[in-house]
Amino acid sequence: MKDKGIVINTQGDLAQVKVDCFAACDACAAQNLCLRQNQALGQGLLSVKNSLHADPGDEVVIEIPERHYTRALIVLFVSLLISALAGLTAGYASALFLPFSSSQGSLLGFFLGIGAGMTWVVHYFRKHQLDNIYPDIIHITIKGDTHE
Repeated sequence: MKDKGIVINTQGDLAQVKVDCFAACDACAAQNLCLRQNQALGQGLLSVKNSLHADPGDEVVIEIPERHYTRALIVLFVSLLISALAGLTAGYASALFLPFSSSQGSLLGFFLGIGAGMTWVVHYFRKHQLDNIYPDIIHITIKGDTHE
């Protein structure tokens, strides 16, 4: 999905872009990244990658990588689900050999599985996915006042 906006400020490799929210925003996969400033006016504020080095005041076209964002959400939820179920099963099975009930073992295994899953997910996103889920500035349409 592509959208137009105005760069509000920049910080390092990121820029904050004010966008107008249209009806398509409700179906956008990246709406959780958007801070809706004024719901009545339909304006939002997105943190985007500033690969073109846009400056405050520039009117830009941004692209929201919905496919990458959706894939990241699937990896997150499937990983946590699998780790929780694996921990639950391992905890239940370990209760046969340890001095606590199967329900206590299942509960302990569930929380240990979730903890292990969260650790893996954090490592995975730091290594592979974090840059792919941010929207990116793909074109500067009008230079702002700071370029004169």
